[in-house]
Amino acid sequence: MQQSLLLRNIGLLSSNEFASLGHFVRSPFFNNGNRTKQVEKLYDYIAVYFPELEAEALQKEIACHSLFSGKPVIELQKVMSELYKVLEKWMAWHQKVEQGGHGMQVSLAALSFINDRNQQDNTKLVGKALQDIAENAVIKDSNYYYEKYQLENELYKTQALFNPKNSDINLGKTIRALDVYYLVARLEYACSMKVQSWFTQIDTQSSLQLLRTIVAETHDDDYADAPILGILRDAFELLSDDEKSPNAFQTLRRKIEVSGHSIPRYLLLQLNAYLRNYCTRQYNQGELAYLVVLFELLKQHLLDETLYENGKLNPGTVQNIVNVGLKLREAAWVKSFLERHRHRIGGTDAPDEVYFFNLANYYFSTQQYQLAIDTLPQQYTDSQYEQAVRRLEIKAYFELQSPLFQPKFDAFKMFIHREQHRHNITAHIFELNNNFLKIVGKLEQSALYGNQSVSQKLLDKLHSLGAVAEREWLLQKISVGLGAGK
Repeated sequence: MQQSLLLRNIGLLSSNEFASLGHFVRSPFFNNGNRTKQVEKLYDYIAVYFPELEAEALQKEIACHSLFSGKPVIELQKVMSELYKVLEKWMAWHQKVEQGGHGMQVSLAALSFINDRNQQDNTKLVGKALQDIAENAVIKDSNYYYEKYQLENELYKTQALFNPKNSDINLGKTIRALDVYYLVARLEYACSMKVQSWFTQIDTQSSLQLLRTIVAETHDDDYADAPILGILRDAFELLSDDEKSPNAFQTLRRKIEVSGHSIPRYLLLQLNAYLRNYCTRQYNQGELAYLVVLFELLKQHLLDETLYENGKLNPGTVQNIVNVGLKLREAAWVKSFLERHRHRIGGTDAPDEVYFFNLANYYFSTQQYQLAIDTLPQQYTDSQYEQAVRRLEIKAYFELQSPLFQPKFDAFKMFIHREQHRHNITAHIFELNNNFLKIVGKLEQSALYGNQSVSQKLLDKLHSLGAVAEREWLLQKISVGLGAGK
């Protein structure tokens, strides 16, 4: 019984939810099968062990003997099936009624019930429901517009039944509501697809071609009644625009600031990420001023807490904030940020690794190279962090002109080749690290400093390579050689 669908789904319930299920079990309205008393008996038996559903007493043979002594296990299975039917009814009620927020799904079902019986009074009821959601819904997302469409549709059905043919039967508002819902839902999916296409080889052309045409024709309508639609439209165009228009970026940023309160949190997090991603891409393409804009966004999104997930920052977000701050020479702010967030790092089983790595990065940036080395833990559970740690060590030992540079260099070279051979790192990650080693190894050549020709060749080599880890630091070191040779 322990691995049954019944117990697996009961295991998803909280204590209060399991108790609520009990009301359904004891109700003849919901528990109306052929084994009502046996179902109650099985529920009470499970309740003794809930939420510890791995107890030996919940094995089928033991449970059957305790509940229905002398009967075969198939009798228990039949009762389990009946209890599962009650559980399904409870889950449907919980999802639609208990979790329904403003309860509009319940109201819609009731309105539809009345309409099916051809009651003209439904016009007033639908009108009141439309007014209620317009006045009370703070978050206006795709679910809101879907419910609005359903209400307009109920009103249309009533008007079509009882109004003269030459009167307005609410078709225009019904179509409008359907259009808004359709576009909001499609644009939300489309934005996610565009971002996913940056990391995965997926076909966006066929899926998004029709939407592009529709969006292009919507600019004559500002959709003042649906601000989220304008926001998603701007986000979609920003993500789809190869030219990366600054005007599109500023327009989207301004609209989020004005109407962000009406956007569901999960979507607001995504939209803010689109803005930050735009800045990152612009900076990587040589628009250096966007690094300042990105830093402003990061601080703003820390303040409004749209960078957090369940009150914590994931490791990638922490590292991005630290890197951007250090590039802008905001070292004091970075140190303060790390101190405030040491215990707010989530999304990892080893938050201390994330904290100490980024703290070491801060020390390295402020030229405290030995302190950076001493801060790094000796072992990392995350391979990505282990690679970053080894590169930071190599850079620090290089800056210190330490005899430990070469052993660390050789050890990292062996490490990435071994990891590639074991298929523990991708070809791209191997290329990043191997190209880093190709350049940093040549930096140690004594002919480099004071020899502009050697430095220029090394610079040309760096530019000819594709992916290179620590590119900015390497460029800085090569520029020293170029300057020394003048």
